[in-house]
Amino acid sequence: MSDTSDDKKGTKRKCFFKVVICFFAFCIISLGTFYLALVMHFSKWEDTEKITAMDRPAAGTLIENEFNSFKVIDFFETFQIELPQDDTSSFKKNFQDVMNSKRPGWFSALYRIRDAIVAPLGLKTSKKNFITNKKIDFKVGERFRTFKIKALADNEIVFGDEDKHLLFSCSISKSNKNGKNYLYFTTIVRYKNIWGPIYFFGVKPVHKLIVKTKLKKYVEKLYNG
Repeated sequence: MSDTSDDKKGTKRKCFFKVVICFFAFCIISLGTFYLALVMHFSKWEDTEKITAMDRPAAGTLIENEFNSFKVIDFFETFQIELPQDDTSSFKKNFQDVMNSKRPGWFSALYRIRDAIVAPLGLKTSKKNFITNKKIDFKVGERFRTFKIKALADNEIVFGDEDKHLLFSCSISKSNKNGKNYLYFTTIVRYKNIWGPIYFFGVKPVHKLIVKTKLKKYVEKLYNG
């Protein structure tokens, strides 16, 4: 009798765990679907003559050296922003203005959904890694928000991070070409293992959305005040 009772209890426990696993799987899939739907909804990008996509980093930049040093690049994008002819801002001012461009309130909702999806997988979340101080030290190795400053030049800052799944670098640089000043925003990502593309699958849509929105807001402020 006791053996039969133990078997029933064991069967109930197995069923309970299966239900719990299915429930969490359903929640993660539902959140993921909702998350991607929101990203697709808000990612409508209106082309502007002041922002141009490029197929490689700007020549002579630190990020170009990093780009050339890798045999394989898993994700890459560069945007060129034409600055007003009367813009006399320093590069540091340009950098701060881009990074501090206001982002819509729904970005926070997207981050909360993303964190809910990746936290159970042991991946980084914005809540755990966001640094609240707003000053920029402009020193290699110092952290700015969630990023580490990786390299510096007079007119370029390379920042990013690295974990066990992937390495990413972003660069904001400034140069003069044909008598016009341009600002460049570059992103490079390299996967380190099989989890890299899985992790970046959830990050990539929001990254692209954040970059495009920030650059658009920055350009609007430059030309419209």
